[in-house]
Formats: sequence, structure tokens, C-alpha cells
Amino acid sequence: MKKLLILLFLPTLALSQKAPDGYWQRDDDKSVYQFERDRAIIFECGHLLEQQKYTKGDAILTDFFVFDDDLYGFERVHDRNGYLSKFVKVQLALDAGNNRLTLVYPDYREIRLSRFYPMSSPVAQQQQVVMPVQAPAGLPGYWQRDDDQSVYLFFDNTAVVTQAGSQLKNYGFTEGIEKIKNISPTSSGQYAAEDRIYNKETKKMEWESVLLKISANQLTLNYIAYPDRFVGFKRYNEPRELAEIPSHSFTSQSTTSSTQIQKNTQRVYFPKLPVAKQENKSAIGIVIGNKDYRNITDVDFAENDADAMTDLFRNTFGIREGNIITKKNVYKSEFEALFGSSDRSQGMIHNLSRPESDVYIYYSGHGSVDNNGKTYLIPVELEKNSLEIQGYSIDLMYENLSKLNVRSITVIIDACFTGEVAYENVSPIQFRITDPVLKNHNMVVLCATSKNQYASWDIKSLQGVFTQTILECFENYQSTDVDRDRKITVNELYQKVSDFYDGVPYRARLQSNTQIPTLKGHNEEHVLFEY
Repeated sequence: MKKLLILLFLPTLALSQKAPDGYWQRDDDKSVYQFERDRAIIFECGHLLEQQKYTKGDAILTDFFVFDDDLYGFERVHDRNGYLSKFVKVQLALDAGNNRLTLVYPDYREIRLSRFYPMSSPVAQQQQVVMPVQAPAGLPGYWQRDDDQSVYLFFDNTAVVTQAGSQLKNYGFTEGIEKIKNISPTSSGQYAAEDRIYNKETKKMEWESVLLKISANQLTLNYIAYPDRFVGFKRYNEPRELAEIPSHSFTSQSTTSSTQIQKNTQRVYFPKLPVAKQENKSAIGIVIGNKDYRNITDVDFAENDADAMTDLFRNTFGIREGNIITKKNVYKSEFEALFGSSDRSQGMIHNLSRPESDVYIYYSGHGSVDNNGKTYLIPVELEKNSLEIQGYSIDLMYENLSKLNVRSITVIIDACFTGEVAYENVSPIQFRITDPVLKNHNMVVLCATSKNQYASWDIKSLQGVFTQTILECFENYQSTDVDRDRKITVNELYQKVSDFYDGVPYRARLQSNTQIPTLKGHNEEHVLFEY
């Protein structure tokens, strides 16, 4: 009898050890889930849950169980009227630090959550968590380095590069990259933070602990591990309205004895997208956002781009939720699983598609070229000077896509292909859309840049300028519809995005950058949206 009791107790024990507890906030729409025992209820409803007719207090996840040492549960799915439609089994994966949670769905879609402490929660009250505080006086705004004239924009608890000087460029830094993160006040009146540096010995980007000290219009950055090393700044009047800087305050969360700062590259822009007249039931959407690179500079806002384009695919292009695969921080093996390899051309997209399918693919992240001018999408594990081995060939992707028996293929790429990311001391090379696109009658590719150009980032919206402009074109769809036929084609979208006086070229000029989108292929009249 004792043995039987032990066996009955083991599943409950395993569940209690693996199940998350407390409050967790979704990365995509800021909804907050409250986990308790074997379920999760909605504590705060974000815009995505509201669209699906959820309300505060609804049980969103239920009946957790452990199978083969992994935690699973069932998510409640509503129909368009807000009634229960079905339950979907999901896997709940906690990271080693117990601060990040990923919900993995059968269609490989993922939703990520971070541990959260609402002020009203008992956890916050018991642990005396420091909630949002006012931004430090004098720090937000633009500051210029004394050594190479680089300009940083400080806002919230982070700083991004808006103008890269010679020293930063030598180490691979470009405009839009997050340079300083996790800024928090100290008892001495200074600010603790982390500065992204290039380690010459390991040839990798790393984060160093620093202290920031403000004195009038002077700012000094001191490296804690190197007392004699510092960087001086003076206040810089950038030709932009500082009132337009995101007005979020510094946020700290105490989950351990040390203070942790909520990273500030999270999405802040939620466009009012038009809704498709009807579902495109056979359409397929693949969305990739590569942000967190292991050995090269991060693409800080790529995940925001991916989330926004997922909304566009679902709401405006009418792609069904189960036909959209959104993946973040993708390895080469995942590219091959999606689009096929040189040995096996039939990836996951082949299995999902039908002859009547419209296929849409979006990528935000790094791209590069090898010494022969061959272009690649960059998986997150890539190391410098290993592009041919670890990169995913765009030619291969186009070749495999051309073998699909589908109605149309539309590829959108928010990346630049200069060669500087994956190689050291390599000059920019022209990004060339190669034969697989040009010979395929139903494929079209819209890319963020032309030859020798960098892709710009919108500091205020925390999105790529190219992606941001696409979203705004659909927000203002009537002005995008040039011929007034109540249809938005790929070519009409391109005309607006590439407009010299109002599109990407103009917005890039505001950042002292040259960026002209390109359109290649033979299916420019493919209709993206009807109203």
C-alpha cells in the first residue's frame, strides 16, 4: 500500500516542480497570465487577446501534465464570436533561470513570456519589488562621444547608436544597435548599466558592467573591471524633436538579490491594420525574426518586426492562425526544416502548401554575402568567416521555393547584404536576386535595400524602417491604392515604400543613411489586400 501511495504521488510532485507559478507577461501584446497549480488565468488582457474575445479572469491554460519529463497543458481557443471553439495542446518550456517561459504549439508557433510582478500581486508586495520609476534627470536624449563623435540616444533604460563614428564602425557597430542596456540608479547617485563592447581576443560582442555619471552637460562612462578606462560624452542636439522619444520610464524587477532591469527593445508600435474581407484559407505565412546572435551584433528590433508582420499576415492578408509559422532566433537547421536543404528540397512549407496556396515569407535579421557575391540569411549561431558553412543560402531558398506547386510566392526581406557582418575587412558587395526568382513566373521578392546599403532602424517605433513603412502603407491603404481599384498589389506597395520623398529613402535620410528598397520577380501585380 505504501508503494502504491508513492506512485500516485509522483506525478503531482513532478508537476509541482515543473509548472510555472506567479505572473508572466507575453512579449507580443503584454497580456499577463497568472499561473496557479495546473492552470493559468488571464490577469491582464492585451490587444491580441481582446481581439479573440478573451476577458480578465478567463482560464487560458488548463490541465497541466508531465509527459516524458516535459510539461504540457491545453489552451482555450475562441471562435470569432468569443465562444469556446476547441482546446489545443501546448508545451510549456521554462528557461534555466526560471524567468522566461515559451509556449510551443503543434504548428511550431511560439509565444514567449517573461516573469512579471504587478504592483497588486502578493509577490510584489512580499518581495518589495521596485516598479517603474522616473527616468533619471538629464540622461534621456542624445549624447556624443568625445573620441570618435558617435551619437547615442538614451531612453528608458537603454541607449542605441544613432550615428556610428569611426571607432564603432571598426568594431562592427552600426546605427540602430543597442549599445547600453539595463540602466538603473545606484545609492551613490550614479547609474549602473551594461555596455556592449567588441572583445579583440575572442572576436565576439560582449557586455561589460559600467557606471554612468552625469555632471551638467557631461556624461562619463566608467568600466568597473578597468578603473582607468572611461568614455566621455557631451550633450548633443540631434535635429529631431526630443518630445518624440519614447516616454517609458526606467523599470526594474527584483527576482533575485541583485536588481534586474527589463530590457527595452520590446515592441511599442501596434498599427491599426485593416482586416481582410475573408480568410485566405489555403495561404501560408512564414515569419522569421533573428535578434539574439551569439557571435555577431544583435538585430535589436527584429523580434518586433516579426510580431508586427505576423499581425499583418493574419489580419490584413487573411491567413489563418494555424497556417502562420512565426519563429524567432532561428538556427540553420530550422531554416532547412522550413525551406529545405541542398539534399532535400521539400521542407515544412512544401507539406503545408497546396496548388491554390498563396505563400508569404518574411525575414528580419542579418544577411551577408561571401567573396563570390553569393547571398545568405544569417542563422543566430553563425561565427565570423564561416558564412559558407553556417549561413543559409538565399539562392537555395529561392530554388526550393520555385519547386512548390502554388499560386504565388511573395518574399519580404528586411536585411542588408554588405558582407561586413559575416566577414572581417570585406567591402560591401551588391545584393543580387539570382536566377531562381527571375525564372519563376509566380515569385516576387521585396527587399529593404539596394547594393552597398545598410538597413535602417526606426528608433521611436523600435522597428526596422522598411518594415515600419510597409505597416504604415497598410494602415493608410486607401492612399496606397494608386489606381483606386480597391486592391493593393505588390507593385503599389513597392511604389509607396520606395517613394523618394515619403518612403524608406526619405526616412533613411533622416538618419544620414541611403536606403532604397528593391523589387524583383514577375508577379508584381499579385493582390495583397482587397477592401
